[in-house]
Amino acid sequence: IHMTNGKFTWYNNQSDPTLVRLNRFLVSKDWEVYFPETIISRLPREVSDHNPLILCTDLNPPLRFLTFRFELSWLSHIDFKSKVEQIWLVPCHADTAFDRIQLKLKKIKQFFKGWGYNIQGERRKRKQQIQSDLHDLEIEEEISSLSYNQHVLRSNLRSDLLHIFEEEELYWFKRSHETWLHKGDNNTDYFHRIANGRRRRSTIISLTDGDQEIVGTPQLLEHATNYYKSLFGPASSSTISLSSGLWDDAPKISSEDNDFLCRPFSEEEIKYVIFQMEHNKAAGPDAIPIEFFQTYWEIIKVDIMEMFEDFHKGKLDVSRFNYGIITLLPKISDASRIQQFRPICLLNCIYKWIIKV
Repeated sequence: IHMTNGKFTWYNNQSDPTLVRLNRFLVSKDWEVYFPETIISRLPREVSDHNPLILCTDLNPPLRFLTFRFELSWLSHIDFKSKVEQIWLVPCHADTAFDRIQLKLKKIKQFFKGWGYNIQGERRKRKQQIQSDLHDLEIEEEISSLSYNQHVLRSNLRSDLLHIFEEEELYWFKRSHETWLHKGDNNTDYFHRIANGRRRRSTIISLTDGDQEIVGTPQLLEHATNYYKSLFGPASSSTISLSSGLWDDAPKISSEDNDFLCRPFSEEEIKYVIFQMEHNKAAGPDAIPIEFFQTYWEIIKVDIMEMFEDFHKGKLDVSRFNYGIITLLPKISDASRIQQFRPICLLNCIYKWIIKV
């Protein structure tokens, strides 16, 4: 198959380089019948001695509906902190600290949804430009030796490209939900495969209930709801009762212990709880991960402390954020019955803080 964008696929990375073509695609005649416009496109060498090759069949994937997703790579962007500070410190009129926090998080999501798409587009364009510049340098190197300035330029371009790879790696690392990230290695492809595998395993197309097969989203939701209502719901009747003399009038703790337990929340214990929470965990309904609150604690801590003060005084209605998203994870491969799934509830970070503190 014809290869575009160059003649060679490997070089030995020397000042007087050896350039050869080692990599090829082999296809059958039937393949050419089904994909008559197939070509091989050579990409620039980036971190390897070999050029990546792409087999192009001129297939355009459909566009997906885009929703807000907080990207961990935003935390390392040079402009992200200033934007967060600018939005968060704007005076916000609300009845309670919790309402104020919710309004500020809403503004942050509204702004960074568009900002994130723009950054992603700029990064994609920058990556394409770098690859184009590297390709031009490789074509020049095939004709004659590169100058010192061209070698320096290629080194700088590869450095910028590695930074883009790190951001892409964080993107797929978040979606893979792996608990490790080896700095210095390009694990993007691995995390991409893990994320795709998780998506395939977690997608429920149908379930079996005895001899009946349940298909369709409404029917699956109804089946799961009825099952867990019967499993976790209240019993029809209970014969358990407590004796009226179970508790006597003697004090259980001293007044000093009672004062200690009822003291106001301190900044140290709240900060400790927030910073000990694990990274790269699925966010709750508000779609804001714990990494955001940990990274910008100094910016948001005033509102957080006021919210805990309201909770201590009994002014915070916990039921307003005592909700979550229930999702099912398969316990085994090829799970087909509702009993073979494990339900987990994704809660907002604020509710987790209340519980842990």
